[in-house]
Amino acid sequence: MSDPVEPAGLNEIIGANRARITEMTEVSRLKDVEFELLRVVHPLTRNESTLARFNDLVKELMAHCAEPNFMIGVTGLSRGVGASYVAMNTAVALANDFRRTSLLVECNPHRTPLARMLLPPPEVGLCDYLVQSELHVDDIVYAPGVARMRAIPFGHDAAGAQALCGERMQQLLSAARARYSDRFIVLDLPEVDALQALQPLLDWLDGTVLVVPYGSSSSTTARRAIDVIGSERLVGLVMNRVPTV
Repeated sequence: MSDPVEPAGLNEIIGANRARITEMTEVSRLKDVEFELLRVVHPLTRNESTLARFNDLVKELMAHCAEPNFMIGVTGLSRGVGASYVAMNTAVALANDFRRTSLLVECNPHRTPLARMLLPPPEVGLCDYLVQSELHVDDIVYAPGVARMRAIPFGHDAAGAQALCGERMQQLLSAARARYSDRFIVLDLPEVDALQALQPLLDWLDGTVLVVPYGSSSSTTARRAIDVIGSERLVGLVMNRVPTV
């Protein structure tokens, strides 16, 4: 990306009027070639089938969630199955509709596609905010170069990872959702095995999408993952890395 991203203000999170959507378009945008290199879907992509799959996923989520806007998590059956890629592109696909905005929240400590979009690397993020009271929301919200989309990177303070189920996290998510009716929130969650400690966080969401690698997982493993998530919380199953014909 040629230009550094710019932090969004607090009103980007808690603003109450639709005019904010128009204002959100005034950011340094990724070029089409950058979208392709980063494997990020966009309306003019040459990979129309991938774009269609994410648009279909968004439609399914919109139909499943009763609220006017929703907050979902995306997790993988194991590390490295592409769950962060799915979370990123779900947030992008949501923001591709001019009537909506999206917020991607990284709750995953591993390197993700978002890390390659935010240049220069952000100095602070979610985990820093959760344990450093002097930080404000506008310190951790960034523009990744996609119109109508904002992102909160994971951050650097290891102690903050223990606060993902804390009151400050709940307040952040509640403000983002309740005070901006056009904002759809996608949480990039760690793999299923790490979700046992994040059950309160899962309870705050409208649902969770499970990403499963094509042809390399057993039905027993998938059922165990669904048990961890909770069948009542599962709102989508994405088969990733399906071979093309």
